[in-house]
Amino acid sequence: MDENKLLDAIKAMFESQAAELAAIKATVNNQSAELASIKSMMDGQTAELKQEISRIDKKIDALGDKMDKGFAATRSEVVDAVETVGHKVDALKGKVTDVETVTARNAFELQLIKGKA
Repeated sequence: MDENKLLDAIKAMFESQAAELAAIKATVNNQSAELASIKSMMDGQTAELKQEISRIDKKIDALGDKMDKGFAATRSEVVDAVETVGHKVDALKGKVTDVETVTARNAFELQLIKGKA
């Protein structure tokens, strides 16, 4: 009889462990399902982020192009303005030279007049 009790105790222990293993298996299955759900959610968010990054990259490229065109236009306007100022300075130099020439001529003529008088 002692053997039957021992066998019953061993059987009960195995049945208890089998129940624990079944509970652990169910927990693992639940966690696997949760992980699959989280992975799916993360995959969706990753795709959304990639789309957003692509959209931002396109906007950055468009802004870069716009800045390049704006810089080129501004540079062109500045070059035109500098050339215009250069032409005006050249014209003023010519006028200053003309005034200096007339002033020198007048001073010379004045000296001639003083010398005759």
